[in-house]
Amino acid sequence: MSLGEETILGNREVRGGAAGALFNASTGITNMAFAEEGTRLAEAINVGDRDAFAELAPTFVLTLADLFESYGIWAKGVGCRISRNHVLVPEDADESSVGRGGIKLSTDAEEDDGGFGLIALALLLGLLDVDPLLGLTETLIENNEVIGGFGHGIQIIAPIQFGHFDLGLVNLKIRGNEVTGMAGAGIVIDGDTLAVGVDIVDNKIAECSAQPELAEATNEKGGIVAENAGLCRVLGNQVRRCGAGQDEIDVFGMEFTSIYGLSLSDNSLLHNGANPISLENGGIRIAEAYGDVSVSDNQIQFQRGVGLAWANGSATPEESPLPASLIANVNFHLARAGLVPEMPAVVSAAEAASVRGRVQGNQFRVIDGADTASFDFLNIQQLDFSGNSCTSGSRFHLGTIKSVTLGLVSGNTLRTEAEEAMIVCKMAEGIIAGNVGNSPIRRQLSDNVQIGLNVPAVVS
Repeated sequence: MSLGEETILGNREVRGGAAGALFNASTGITNMAFAEEGTRLAEAINVGDRDAFAELAPTFVLTLADLFESYGIWAKGVGCRISRNHVLVPEDADESSVGRGGIKLSTDAEEDDGGFGLIALALLLGLLDVDPLLGLTETLIENNEVIGGFGHGIQIIAPIQFGHFDLGLVNLKIRGNEVTGMAGAGIVIDGDTLAVGVDIVDNKIAECSAQPELAEATNEKGGIVAENAGLCRVLGNQVRRCGAGQDEIDVFGMEFTSIYGLSLSDNSLLHNGANPISLENGGIRIAEAYGDVSVSDNQIQFQRGVGLAWANGSATPEESPLPASLIANVNFHLARAGLVPEMPAVVSAAEAASVRGRVQGNQFRVIDGADTASFDFLNIQQLDFSGNSCTSGSRFHLGTIKSVTLGLVSGNTLRTEAEEAMIVCKMAEGIIAGNVGNSPIRRQLSDNVQIGLNVPAVVS
């Protein structure tokens, strides 16, 4: 019997019974999302609100699915290897019956799974000289083929906790996987994982977050998404057409938030982003990245939005906006004694608030006629933007560099239909030299920046 039938919504007594049963079932489960969605749906049923029921029921069904192990592969516990599997979810005429699919690695944040928390804590306190498990192995997901489903392709939600300590997952390797057609993102590393020592290498991700009928199935969208991670290498990945066909959502081929130490190199990004074309879609978005950050030798072409957007909260923050637990785990990973009082931290608080950015040797190409930029940088303490090739058939300038403490803009090839190739604004100190193009660079509010030979000359 359908809840939408008159026998339920049209009968006050039956409606009250159904609402009560749903409320009791929802509040009897510790999953907060399920309890919230179930309670809202129960209220709609109780008052016979058909419009609210039609709106809430699909979300409730998706939340209900989260309670079941409906993944292609669900591994609980770190230090494992998931290799050479095929996870396929066939298309279904009814999107409500499409399987989740994908590969999920998780731990129970409220328990010390397998003693990992106790081991890590003993290491942090110097009680163990040798890591008996985590130092001898890695968490490896490689050479898997994942096709279809309403979830993510590869999802990492693996916080390791012991008491009040948040202990991060170290040595996470995701390489050589092919992920296609997921309703969610291709690869997701959840912020609670506090992953440190992350390699995302040689993966092929295509047409994820590109199913409008399943747009509400997941929160994260795009190709590769990582949050609250440290010492990350993202090399040789191919990400294409993520977000294609979607409307009014933010989709990037790669998105990194709250990162300490990031290297993006030799990746190929093609035609990522949703509709309409805007600066809220595109190739790569970086937010709050500190330490040494390198974006080099990537091909970022024909995005449905900005090619590369990187913004920090402030060019000279008084303290790091990154979680203290992440920096502690970075120190643990680097020195195995970062929290011991008599041992100085490898990464100090001041170091965690500084950034040395290097954007070199990338190829940017904008869709002809699109009102979007190749790049956009905001509040980067030190930025070296050199040796990049930027081409656009649009009247929109190629990009903006704004609020940089120390900057170098050199050796770039800038071809555009716009009157100005790029804008450098509020750069405290630096050099603009050796750039070649068909439109000038504009310098604004940057009187201490030295100007060398550029073709055409820099304008102010």
